Amino acid sequence: MNGSLAPSSALPVLLILEAVANGSDAQSRSLYWRFPPTRRGHGCANTYVHRGFLYQHLYAVACLFRAAQAGVTHVVVENDEDVELVFSANRIYAQIKTRSSGLVLSDIDGALSRFKAIRMEHVERPRSGDAEFGIISNSAPGPELAKMIEGNDWPSDVAFIWPGKSAALDQALPAPWPNLSNAYVACSDTASTLPFLILAPETLVWKLAGSGTQESPPR
Repeated sequence: MNGSLAPSSALPVLLILEAVANGSDAQSRSLYWRFPPTRRGHGCANTYVHRGFLYQHLYAVACLFRAAQAGVTHVVVENDEDVELVFSANRIYAQIKTRSSGLVLSDIDGALSRFKAIRMEHVERPRSGDAEFGIISNSAPGPELAKMIEGNDWPSDVAFIWPGKSAALDQALPAPWPNLSNAYVACSDTASTLPFLILAPETLVWKLAGSGTQESPPR
């Protein structure tokens, strides 16, 4: 990530989906799946996606699947943060981490710095609405970071979510999974419940999560 807060100048819209909102009126909501063709600060992302990047994509898919129910109007991927959920009056910025052991402060200090800069832009109103932030991880924080999260100095608008740990933002932010296999199965199970589904659930999940890649689905 290059730290810039400016939106990507790349053509943003690769796919537009219609998600049917829950309710008797079955009103539809347009959800824009924004996917710049290369990752911030990285080289070409069209030929290989490492496991952490794929986990992010699957998490974004899970956010998209629950967006209508949560009141989300846009799901933005790989812009200021890994996933951004846009509501009518606020926005959630989510940084997604995958680690084989507990997270430490150095894993997230860059994200916290960006959160601080984005927060100020919302306060000073270059950005409209309120801002909330989430750090999503497949593993729990390590002992020192856990103490920081529980301390009085931890920002009140930053939720830390890992498997088994919920937060107030959970209606919009799915519970993270411990690994890729669990992520893929969970997304496919949710896809099977979508109305007007034409593709097989597994195919839909992979087409969304693997857009622009030549990877195979996790087994």
